[in-house]
Amino acid sequence: VLVSELMDASGLGENLISLTRGARERLCREGAPVIPCRLRLLAVLCEVRMPQLAGVNMDAFWPFWPSERLDEGLWIGVDLDKHEGDFRILTEPTEFLSLELGVADPSSIPPRKEIDFQGTTDG
Repeated sequence: VLVSELMDASGLGENLISLTRGARERLCREGAPVIPCRLRLLAVLCEVRMPQLAGVNMDAFWPFWPSERLDEGLWIGVDLDKHEGDFRILTEPTEFLSLELGVADPSSIPPRKEIDFQGTTDG
């Protein structure tokens, strides 16, 4: 049995996928169970408000976000269970990654993926 406590809030941190696979190959007999055995990540689209500075609403600055950073800078990782940040959920949760730990190869995970979200409200 391989038991791992490396899982962070995102599921992808701390090299969980490659370390679990490597540890299973080097330390376990073939077919040994892995705990946790599966990683399943869900995503939602949210409307996010920028934080206020000195009582000033900073949302008016969104149009000035540098266009060369649009692909990389307009996503924010938020733990919905902790109710972090000032946001409103606009879609149903949608699975974007599911894999078996100890078996999955990190190089087989696509760096980008097209996902269809089902809207629940306007925003």
